[in-house]
Amino acid sequence: MSSAAPSTPATASSPSAAGSLRERKKQQTRELLVASAYDVIRDRGIDALTAEAIAERAGVSRRTFFNYFPTLESAIEPVIAEFHADIGSKVAECDLGPTPMASLARVVRETTDLYLLERFTVIGLMALRSTTHKALLHTCASAWLETFVEVLRDRTEEVEGVDDLYLYGAATALIGAAEASLLVWLARTGGEITPATIALRQELLAQSIERLGAGFDAGPVDSGTPVVPETAKG
Repeated sequence: MSSAAPSTPATASSPSAAGSLRERKKQQTRELLVASAYDVIRDRGIDALTAEAIAERAGVSRRTFFNYFPTLESAIEPVIAEFHADIGSKVAECDLGPTPMASLARVVRETTDLYLLERFTVIGLMALRSTTHKALLHTCASAWLETFVEVLRDRTEEVEGVDDLYLYGAATALIGAAEASLLVWLARTGGEITPATIALRQELLAQSIERLGAGFDAGPVDSGTPVVPETAKG
């Protein structure tokens, strides 16, 4: 009985190798277009975001852009998704006990990831200045919330008083803290993005989270006595 012939590895000229190369090039072009969309928003603002502007920044044609993305918003979604994933990864590396909010504020204040801090600002400004993109950010954040809650759950499993109400409340409050610090930052800087203004954004975000900690880190709430609304009292 003859043995099966050994398989021949793909060579640079084989159909499988050519297909793999095409896929890599397509992925590289897609990533370039996404990065270019972010660059346009950062450098020129959301009002300047067009298919032509993205294509010009990427060095491709407008037609190429629409070969990869049917709408402008679909090119922004990966920017937001990567931003959210990077936040989750950063928090997943941290020890948050026994005062999670104070610990998160310290992480923000001590981080040297300037690109992450920049995106906090650029993506936030995008949402403030465009109702369409504010809705997009809200949709993406809502979809990401469960993932972020699980990250917080994993990092606080030994912390007394942390339950589902704490976790969901903390996650949604952190989103609010980010928006609050952005509004104060915008009033103080006029929206100019420089190393100095990004440093201010970092400090304001840390302070905003610290203020949340005054409530969230106060310990478990005694829920033994139910609160009776005034309208229900006889």
